[in-house]
This record gives sequence, C-alpha cells and structure tokens, in this order.
Amino acid sequence: MKNPITYWLKHIIFLVLLIVQVGNVYAAEKVLAETEITSVESAQGQEFVNSWRILIDNPVVRLDLPSLEKLAKILDPIRSPKLLDAGFNESFMKSFIKKMNNNGSLYSDIADPGKNNGLQVLLNSIEKMEGLTDAAKLAKVRSGLQSTKIGQLKGELFRLRRCEDYGWENISALEEYIKAAPNSGYPKGRYPDISPLSPPPNFIETKYYSTLLRSENVDAFAKQFHKDLLDIFDRISKGVKPDDALKFYSYEFKKSANITNVDILKGQLLDMFKKSPWKDQVINSKSVEKIFSDLDDLLFENTNGLYDGIEDFILNSSAFKVIN
Repeated sequence: MKNPITYWLKHIIFLVLLIVQVGNVYAAEKVLAETEITSVESAQGQEFVNSWRILIDNPVVRLDLPSLEKLAKILDPIRSPKLLDAGFNESFMKSFIKKMNNNGSLYSDIADPGKNNGLQVLLNSIEKMEGLTDAAKLAKVRSGLQSTKIGQLKGELFRLRRCEDYGWENISALEEYIKAAPNSGYPKGRYPDISPLSPPPNFIETKYYSTLLRSENVDAFAKQFHKDLLDIFDRISKGVKPDDALKFYSYEFKKSANITNVDILKGQLLDMFKKSPWKDQVINSKSVEKIFSDLDDLLFENTNGLYDGIEDFILNSSAFKVIN
C-alpha cells in the first residue's frame, strides 16, 4: 500500500519544480532584463512548459521529471540544434506522440522487456540522437517516423530501441550509404540502418516483419542481402580477411507473430531462396533461386571454404538474430 504522505509530497515537489520552470518564462526578463542568461533561462522554461502540454495525454510520463526534461531538451534549439535542423520540433513531437497515443501497442513494441513505458525509451533515444557523429542522417530518420503505415513505423521504432540497447555513444550514423559493389548489376547502393563506431558488425539492418515470407518482404530483404554479400566479396578482394569481412553485416529481426525465434527465422530465409513462390520472384533480372545459386559458389570461393555455401552461412553464422 502506498504511503499517502510520500505520494502527495512527491507531487507537491514536482508542482513546485514546474512552477519554477514556468516562472522562468514570465519572470526572467524582469529580473535580468536584456541579458544572455535571461534569454537562455526563458527559452528553457518555455520548452519545459511546451513539454508539459505535449504530454497531456500521458500522465505517467508527464509526472516523470527526467522525461519532461528530456522532451524540453529535444525542443530546445540551444541544446539540440541538430535535432531542430532535422525537424524534431514542437509540431513534429506533438503530432508524433499523438499518433503513438492513438496506437498504444507501439509503446510496448519499442520498450525493453524490463521497461514498462515505451515513450520514455523513445524520448531517451531521440534526445541522444543529438550526439550522432553524422547528423546529416537525422532528417531521414525523422521522415521514417512520420510513416502512416503502422508496420513500417514499428520497424523505425525498433531501430531506435536497438540504438538505445547498443548505446548511442557507440553509434556513428543511421542510414549510412554503402556504394554498390563494382559489376554487381545494381546501379545504386543501399542504406544499412545502424552504423556502430567499432566492428563487429560494422552495419546492422533492423527488421520488423510479421513474416519474412511475403512478396514485398522477400523483394526487399533478398535484394539487401545480395548487395551486402557482393560488398563483402569486394572487401575480401581488397585484402580484408574473410572471417572479418563476413562480420560486416548483421540482421536483427524483432520477435513477431510468425518469427518467434532464430530457428524459425533461418527456416524462412531458406524457404525464401528454395521454395516457390518466393524463389521464383525476379530481382534485378534474376530469380531469387538464381541469386542463391550464384552466391553459393561465390561464398565458397571467396571465403576459402569457411562456409560450404549460403545455406551453411545462414544456419551456422551469427549474422541473424531475433530480438524480444
């Protein structure tokens, strides 16, 4: 049973802190007129009040001072100029959190099993994005968070959760461009989701599929996997050791209705390459089955027999993970 005195004392302290912040907005100019300190304190107080308004439908987070302060920091152009330049402004945060509230399951999708409020995880992630080495990629991340397709949005949120799990201080960029390998047949490269500073792996692809075995998912993943292996072979040809090169890419899938563990995921990967109708899909003028066959030979040749082929790589490498 909660101690009523402790309960009300916490709320009184919180309200006092809020009043102090509001006071910065309205009183600072009178106290320290036309000084630099005044403008900074007034701006920070205003962002705190704006955060309080944005979280009106999130009472648990609204009464959590650290979360309020994080949202205020995100909205502050002085403390978070990169985020502001990328479009993480008051209007975006207000509409985005409203969308999250309208789809309450999204909060549990991005929270760690041990964390009970996904919005707090999200605010933590966005706040820390300010420290990314390559801030130019932030606008691309924000555009993904505007998706009206809930499935796609879940994937974007899952990626931010994994960034939080890895530690933002270990991440150099999001959506880093990797040029297509020479003579690959692909005119363009691709954008792996996460690029940590220290390998392995250098690049992480995050996925949130109810199942991999769907036409559009097969098309997207088979194409990415093909490009990645061709890039790996190109790196090996330039002197990177095969066992190091094969750790350049990792694929992390969020646990879902039909992908509940890594064995099921690997089974779906093999079905994608070996069973109709998925193996018959055409990508870059080749069937998925033909791509599998070509990669089979190339993998054996380029890795000095480290793996017998693609099936051996899928089943026995650590490149594929399913995250709770």
